[in-house]
Amino acid sequence: MLSPTIKTKLYLLVIVFITVIVYFPSLFVPFYLDDTISITQNPIFINGDTSIFFRIYGMRVIGYLTLYGNYLLSSTDPFYYHVVNVFIHLLNGLVIYKLYFVICDYLRIKPQTKFILFVLAIWMLQPLNTQAVTYVVQRIAAMVALFSLMSLLSYLKWRTTKHTLWLIFAFFAFILAMLTKQNAAFLPVFIILMEISFAQKLVSKRLIFTGGISFFIFMLVYPFIGSFLHQLDVATRESQVITRFDYFNTQLTVHWLYLKKFLLMAPLTLTMDVILVKNETLILFAYFIHLSVIFLATYFKKSQPLIFFMVVFYYCAHLVESSIVPITDLAFEHRTYLPNVAISFIFVSLLSNFFDKIKISSQVNYLISSFILILLAVTTYQRNVLWQKPQDFYKNEYKVAPKNPRNLEAMGRLYAEQGNLNKAVAMLSDSLNLNFKQGKLTASSVTNLMKVFTMQGNYQGAVITGQKSLLYIKKPANKSQILSAMAFAYSKMNLCPFAFGLANTAKRLNPYNQEAQKIITYCKDKK
Repeated sequence: MLSPTIKTKLYLLVIVFITVIVYFPSLFVPFYLDDTISITQNPIFINGDTSIFFRIYGMRVIGYLTLYGNYLLSSTDPFYYHVVNVFIHLLNGLVIYKLYFVICDYLRIKPQTKFILFVLAIWMLQPLNTQAVTYVVQRIAAMVALFSLMSLLSYLKWRTTKHTLWLIFAFFAFILAMLTKQNAAFLPVFIILMEISFAQKLVSKRLIFTGGISFFIFMLVYPFIGSFLHQLDVATRESQVITRFDYFNTQLTVHWLYLKKFLLMAPLTLTMDVILVKNETLILFAYFIHLSVIFLATYFKKSQPLIFFMVVFYYCAHLVESSIVPITDLAFEHRTYLPNVAISFIFVSLLSNFFDKIKISSQVNYLISSFILILLAVTTYQRNVLWQKPQDFYKNEYKVAPKNPRNLEAMGRLYAEQGNLNKAVAMLSDSLNLNFKQGKLTASSVTNLMKVFTMQGNYQGAVITGQKSLLYIKKPANKSQILSAMAFAYSKMNLCPFAFGLANTAKRLNPYNQEAQKIITYCKDKK
């Protein structure tokens, strides 16, 4: 007869084994979209200039350092990048398992091993997580989850043991999380909310003193607050077109799209076809549902503290990307990777409570749980197999969301590779126009259309497209990309003086622009 500890370890090994099996196809997935810019054509990687890593990547420097480490070891072979991604996913599972028992200590509830094993299996095999694992560059989403969970685990260990070393670990892991991706900023907010919610004693004098000091500091900085708020507004938005109010209202509905994908496991897409929501009835309904969830979680906090903990964790984990910080892309599946931890706990808690209420037998419980896990495993495996074949993958993306600009752009590139240039121009033009209408004109949509025009011999079309786009493209690196595409069209027209001048400007805007350097060298040789 095996001891409970041995049984638990065996179950954990089974979960790990099944996870490796369902993600095995991902090891043979090629690079997609941003992988090219971030890895295979990244001039910083190619030149090995690590001195500018922080200046270029800022709050994502840790994630890109791991990609660079992969590049040094395996160049542009995607296999080893995927091995690291799957390993990070497995590490996250281990941290979630350990975190559960620390949360139980913090909440003073009795841990249940079967419960956490089912939660862990649900999360590890959840197909919605594939984007953060299988899409190489989205390793950043998995890494920020890893460091955030490690930080939370260490903090809660400090709260329950009072060993200072755990607090140091928590701080160090939080710094690593913040240097991986900015959405780690949710963690202090979540910890404060938990302390307020579960602290045994709130000392009124200390609260009054803290409030008084805060008010005094506010009065001191008030004369400068206008300038500060302006700088804060600039720093906490990606899109200048979308208002915070519209973005927030839209995110209220996006949350339900994420939940639908989690529960139904479909439709899974690399890019989500989401537009700004203006329907007031829908927005009010979304407000009501979210407030109801928060109210119910709060109302049952004493009897269901774990559910309350996870509801708050869910909303906090979405705080940066899915609240009031306007981001050009309104929704992405990889943004759910960390919040899905909370959804997995809530789902299993509600399911367990329901089974207990209707007094379901352990055999039926086992059969239902097994069916859910098999369904998750098969769906995740199939999704990873689809990732292996870019043509089939993009066709599926286009089928699911035919009006999505990224999907149109991807299909346009596929048609260009197949030599169907007229169809490629139609798709890429639609992509560019849709992006423009949504206020998010991208350099890739412009340059891909320019390249196809050049392949057709329509050099004027390429140049005019570039000239018009420069009125809206502001980032130096993106401008450099478009200028070099214009220079290439001029070089094809044997107008090297124009090509040389544009390529030089592109090179000044981005010293690592290899395409611009090729045109400069070509024009020099032509003299």
